[in-house]
Amino acid sequence: QADAKLPMNIGVGAQYAYLAAVGSVKEAIAASATNDYKTDAYAVQATYSIAGVDLAAAYSSVSEGTLAAANVATAGKKTKLYTASILADGTLAALPGVNSWKLSANTKLAGFDLGASYGHYDAKENEKGFLFNRTASQTFKSSEIDLSVGTKIDEVNVVAYYLNQQDFNAGKQDRQAVRVVASINF
Repeated sequence: QADAKLPMNIGVGAQYAYLAAVGSVKEAIAASATNDYKTDAYAVQATYSIAGVDLAAAYSSVSEGTLAAANVATAGKKTKLYTASILADGTLAALPGVNSWKLSANTKLAGFDLGASYGHYDAKENEKGFLFNRTASQTFKSSEIDLSVGTKIDEVNVVAYYLNQQDFNAGKQDRQAVRVVASINF
């Protein structure tokens, strides 16, 4: 990953990941007759700050394959790809055969941190993979809107999120959630 701040409040970033199965994972893939031991992922992002508002636009693409571009220690639920949303994290944005883009804006206003993002995820057919793969022979397009407001009350950080995900799987299911997180730094 390489990120750079340029003059005039512009930023750019690029990510690349190459995953190759070895050992028992490679043996499991071979036993499935899949024989696709590698996955490539790349992402790019541009940022711009104007009048106290931080804007970002990002695109990512994960090749067909078996391995997700996600953290294996979280069972593939978390990824560092720029296009990850709260619900469409490693479980969608990082899956093999998925192209995605995301727009976001964040600002501070009257003691509150405000955020909004829209992500679009295009899950293509991926006949080559099985591990961490929830899109094998299915195709679907999903979108997610995340809205957040956060503040600090005494020593407690409080953040509330509204999450709206459309067509998050081939069954065209939607889901909405409200999440409130309170934390103390120590």
